[in-house]
Amino acid sequence: MSTATRRDLAGRLGQHTVRPDGIPKVQGSFQFSSDYTADGVLWGATLRSPHPHARIVRIDTSGALAVPGVSCVLTAADVPGKP
Repeated sequence: MSTATRRDLAGRLGQHTVRPDGIPKVQGSFQFSSDYTADGVLWGATLRSPHPHARIVRIDTSGALAVPGVSCVLTAADVPGKP
């Protein structure tokens, strides 16, 4: 820690600090970034293999694509330059 930083913290370490977002968070009225929505926004999810070091031979995405609201399913085959 630099000397300037130590000087800045002198007398404040261990002291109570009032956080401006503290009360809204405790009351449940604070809006986090995940609370904001917009029309037409797509959400993504990652599904990983439950088997460590398993060799994935093929992926059948038809079931996922049949779910209402699913726009697309991406696999490694969709990434240019990757096997």
